[in-house]
Amino acid sequence: FQLDPASVRAAAGLARAAGLSGRPDQAADALLELTQWVDDPAAAATVRVQAATELADDRPEAAAQITRGALDLSDVGVRAWGLWGALAPDAGLEKIAAAVGAPGARARLLVEAARRRREADPERALALAREAVGLAPVGAFAWDLIAELEQAAGRWAEAADALAEGAAASGPATDRVDRLWRLADLRLYRLGDIDGAIDALRRLLALEPGWPPAIERVERLLASQGDWEAVAQVRLAHLAAVDDPHDQADEWFRMGVLYEEHLADSERAKHAYRAAVAARPDFFDASKALGRLLLASGDWVGYAELLQEEAQRTGALDQRIRLL
Repeated sequence: FQLDPASVRAAAGLARAAGLSGRPDQAADALLELTQWVDDPAAAATVRVQAATELADDRPEAAAQITRGALDLSDVGVRAWGLWGALAPDAGLEKIAAAVGAPGARARLLVEAARRRREADPERALALAREAVGLAPVGAFAWDLIAELEQAAGRWAEAADALAEGAAASGPATDRVDRLWRLADLRLYRLGDIDGAIDALRRLLALEPGWPPAIERVERLLASQGDWEAVAQVRLAHLAAVDDPHDQADEWFRMGVLYEEHLADSERAKHAYRAAVAARPDFFDASKALGRLLLASGDWVGYAELLQEEAQRTGALDQRIRLL
């Protein structure tokens, strides 16, 4: 490198060797020297960011200055993600974001600046986060931050809107389920918006069909509105996710009671009770309810067949004789 400072390979090799041997200052100096011989601004900025990376742990202020210099050269400096810890104070992130042309990179920097400011200056943090989501899709975590800040300020409608945006963003299903549950909570208890809560719970159940707390809550809300047909649809969707025969029988029996008592639909009730008996042949309550409906509708043949099926299933001889 001393023989030929313009040798890119020599400078890069020296920087690599110095970095591996634990001499970050020498590595950074070699890299910065290298930038003098690189004509392409993007390449020079990349080298500067690498130099700043070498210094980030031991000399964070110098690393921050070098990173800013890289960003002045080219947008490629957004590789400075790994140097967030070296940039202080928080306002430094905002200044760097202002120098970045790529909307996605700028938005991510603004979100990080907002995250760091949320304790000391929540309103400024909120403004930064909203500016970020207005620039580019930055992921659900930005909407989570907005929702948190709006809730802290008591602006429940705005917090609900942010949670809805976060739930609509791509990401793991478990995270979306959590956001939708919180959204339903907020709409129900803070805004008194039953329809909005039901909508959030329906979306949640589309992702997690068998989650009992959501099923119980949406059924309760729909029942409070007298929408028993919708309750039935929720239960049917839940049944598709139930594997245990004993649990299936219980769910079908509940369906039968709903059809019979709330929808006055004896045909669907009979179907549900019959499905409960099929899932659990010794389910006496379901069998009794089915027999009662068969008798009420004058279906003597169906009732006789039911008694015959029970006789075949029972092990007690006197019971079998009575049924026959």
